[in-house]
This record gives sequence, C-alpha cells and structure tokens, in this order.
Amino acid sequence: MKIKATLAIEPRTRKSDNAIAAASDAVGRAKTAEAEAAAAVALARAAAQAAKDAAALIRSNDFQTDLEYSSSELRLQLERLRLRLMENNIFDLPKEGVSTQKTEEGIRMQSCVSTTPSVESTHFPEGGHVPNGNLVTDVKDHKQGIVTRSMKRSERLAKRTRAMAKAYKLAAATSAAEASLSSKHGRSRRTRSQTSTGDHFGSFLLTNGSKRSKLLTAAEEIELSRKIQDLIALDALKENLQEQLGREPTLTEWAKASEMDVGAFSARYTEGRQAKDRMIMSNIRLVISVAKKYQNRGISLQDLIQEGSIGLIRGCEKFDPDKGFKFSTYAHWWIRQALTRAITEQSRTVRLPAHLFEVMAQIRKAKRLLSQEFRRPPQESDVAELMGMSVEKLRSVIRSTKNCRSLEKPIGKDMNSTLAEFIADETLEDPEVKITKQLLKQDVDKVLKTLTQRESDVMKLRYGLEDGKMRTLEEIGKSFNITRERVRQIEAKAMRKLKQPHRNHVLESYMFVDI
Repeated sequence: MKIKATLAIEPRTRKSDNAIAAASDAVGRAKTAEAEAAAAVALARAAAQAAKDAAALIRSNDFQTDLEYSSSELRLQLERLRLRLMENNIFDLPKEGVSTQKTEEGIRMQSCVSTTPSVESTHFPEGGHVPNGNLVTDVKDHKQGIVTRSMKRSERLAKRTRAMAKAYKLAAATSAAEASLSSKHGRSRRTRSQTSTGDHFGSFLLTNGSKRSKLLTAAEEIELSRKIQDLIALDALKENLQEQLGREPTLTEWAKASEMDVGAFSARYTEGRQAKDRMIMSNIRLVISVAKKYQNRGISLQDLIQEGSIGLIRGCEKFDPDKGFKFSTYAHWWIRQALTRAITEQSRTVRLPAHLFEVMAQIRKAKRLLSQEFRRPPQESDVAELMGMSVEKLRSVIRSTKNCRSLEKPIGKDMNSTLAEFIADETLEDPEVKITKQLLKQDVDKVLKTLTQRESDVMKLRYGLEDGKMRTLEEIGKSFNITRERVRQIEAKAMRKLKQPHRNHVLESYMFVDI
C-alpha cells in the first residue's frame, strides 16, 4: 500500500513542480513585459515632449531647418516604437499575468503614439476579432480576462468633428454678414480696406510710425548721440586710411588704426550702427508730422517722408548733445531743410531757381495780408507796390512759376484720351477765318473792277492787295513812269470813288469781323 501511495504522490509532485515552473516563467515574462511597457511609456512621454517642442518651433517659425530635422527624427522614433509594441504583443499581456489595467494603459499609449491609428493597421493577438470597431480577445480559459479598446479616443474625435462643423457654420454666417455689409457700404469699405491692407505706405506708417518705435528719454538721446559720434569718427578714420593707402582698408588695418583688436572694433562699430538706427526709427514720427505740412506741392507724401528721413539722418550725424538741446528741436530744422530743397528740385518738370520759390512765397504772403486789409482780392499794382517791384516783373515771376502739364497725360472719364487731343493747333488756320478771307478778296476785286485799270493797279500796289507787300509812291511811279505826285493824285481820286455808298456797301459786313 505504501508503494502504491508513493507512486500516486509522485505524479502529483511532478505536476506541482511543472505548475510552479510555469508560474515562475510566466512571472518572469510578465516582469519583462512590464519593464518593456514602462520603457514604452517613458518613450511615449519623450515623444509627446518632442511633439510639443515641434509645435513650439512651428509657432516661432524661426528655425525651419531644425524643425524639419526634428520632425523627421520624431516620426522615425514613433514608427520604431509602434513596431516594437506590435512585435512584443502588448495585447497578450493578460495571458502572462499582467493586469488588465496595465494592458489598457499600453493600448492607450499605443493609440497615442501610433502614426496610423486605424483599426486595420493594428496588430491583434491570435484569436482576436473586431466587433463594431472594438478589439475583443476571445476567452481561452476561465482565468483569461477580456481587453477592450478605450472609447475615449472615438469620443474625442466625434467632439472635434462636431466642433469643426459648428465652426464652419459660424464662419459661413460671418462671411455672409460681411458680404451684406460690404454691399451696403461698398465704397467706404473698399476705401478702408485699401488704406489698411492694400496700401504699402499705410503699413509703413503702422509698423514704423506708431507701434514699433518708442520715444527716447533725454538720457537715451545723449547716450545714443555719443555712440553715433563715435561711429562717425570711425568712418572718418576709414576715409583717411583709404587716402593714405590708395585703396579701401581691410578690417584688420581699420581696427589697428583704431588701436583695438578686431573683435572689440567690430562690436564697437556694430553698437554705433545700432544706435544710429534706433535714433532714426524713434523719431520717424517727427518726419511724418512735418512732411504732412508740405503736401500738395508737387511731391507725394511718400516721397516727402523719404526726403525728410534723409534730413533726419543728417541731423543725427550733426547733433551735439553737449549743447543741452533736445534732439527733436535740432532735427526739425534739418527735416524742413531737406523737404524744401526736395520741393525746389523735384516738384516741377522744368526746374526753377531757388530764389524764385522764395519770391513766390513772399508774393503769396503779400496777397494774404492785402486780402485781410482790403477785404477783397488785391490787384497786381498793390502787390507790386508792397513787394517793391514793378508790375511787369511781378507778372513775369507769376508766369514763370506756373505748373507744367504733359500733353500725353490721360484725361476723361475713362482715361482713354490725352490732353493734346483737346488743344487747338495754332499753326493751322481757322477754317472760318480762311473762308472769310477768301470771300473778302473776291468782294474787294469786285469793287476794284468799278475803277479804271490804272486806278485799280495803283490801289493794289499801294496797299499790297496782290502779294501783301505795300509799295511807296516813288516805287509805284517808277513802275508806271510817272511822278510821285501823279501817283498820289490817282490814289486820292480812287479813294474818293471807293467811299461812295453804292460801291462800298458790299464791304460793310466785313467791318465787324476779326480777320
């Protein structure tokens, strides 16, 4: 009996040993899988952090090359992680003793890091099937748990879809409202749009004239001015070196002449350039305000601002902070000087001397004073007396300062005609005047035919009725071999005949015609 009992116990012992070994093996595999899952979670967190860094790089839009490299490296890491999870069959962890909670965490982690989240691309464990888009593992024994895919992802996707649809509807409604408003107030809306977005000059005023440039304090003006003076001294040193060497000096030679090393010299020169730029940009609004006062004088506002900026640059270079004046007070004169010079030299097609513009300014001032005094438009004699010049000179100055216009300038409603098409050609005779002259010549010939032949010839030669050249009495006498006195008598007799009413009534209608 003992032998039988011993034989019966031995199989049970072997089964227990086998079960213990299998359990130990399962525990080892579970620990390995748990370690791999922990590593995968850490890698997923690193991938999420990398994604955040990539998004920050996209928003900054400053390091495009680094962004492309990091994004490609991120995609490669995510793809490797997904393949590794698929190879290790994370979804089989419940068979090896891993808890359902950890398995679900791995599934959620895989769904977060997978680059292809579709159901078809997911590696399912053996025996798994996909009912209604959810992963379910068949039950193989009573200890095996059931693992399902989390529905939170699909719920989030549905929420995003609904939010996007709602946003599209709201955008469509907003666009329709804007279209209706623009149709009601089309002209004013187009004007605002052109001024704010379509006009580059408007954007220049917005960026450079109002927001980006801040006013400087007195201490900042002094500090920047000293740096600008240092910059000017370095530039002057470069010019001297260029004259001595006969060529442009190198950076090393320039720095050596300044008794500095190349690094310190470059930093000092760059600091001076930055100080000059800041001084100019901080006072650009002063240029705009002064330029607006010189509008409608033949130069556009954009060109006036450019010329005023040149004057501002000159003022920055000439400003001496040790005198105790504000920079804006000093630069105002340079800006006005640049604007007036630009108007003198560029406002007209034909350039006039500068003193004529000064005289015209004095004439306008005199007219304004006389209008206030007499309460009527002043006469030329009054203006000339006040100016101390003659009326002829006053008229000459006014006539010479009139604006020139191009004959090819488009005019008209459709701008399809030129000014030259509406100006009469003075070289051509007026057809009406031409016909009137022809009729007058015919009528004069009819009247002269009522005289004798000699009287008619003498009158034609005396008054140039044939060729337009009038002859003297002596010339006519030589033509007819008679004396001057006889020619005078013939002329007087013919004139008395022509004054008779029955002869000259044909010519009365020409007395009031301007030929």
